[in-house]
Amino acid sequence: MVCCDVNPEISVKAAELFAAATRSNHKLTEGESLRLATAFVKGADCIVTECSAFRDATDISVVTLDEI
Repeated sequence: MVCCDVNPEISVKAAELFAAATRSNHKLTEGESLRLATAFVKGADCIVTECSAFRDATDISVVTLDEI
């Protein structure tokens, strides 16, 4: 796990993900959009989350807490 500041690149990507999710009726909150955008921008191999909607929003491998 890595902590990082939210920078302009992450902010823009989060807004894009949130808007895309809203248009496609997926459930993605602003906070979830920020976490997903951070993983995308920072080049994460996978993301561990409680939000199964991440699978519909990214090509990054998603592992839900239920799967662990």
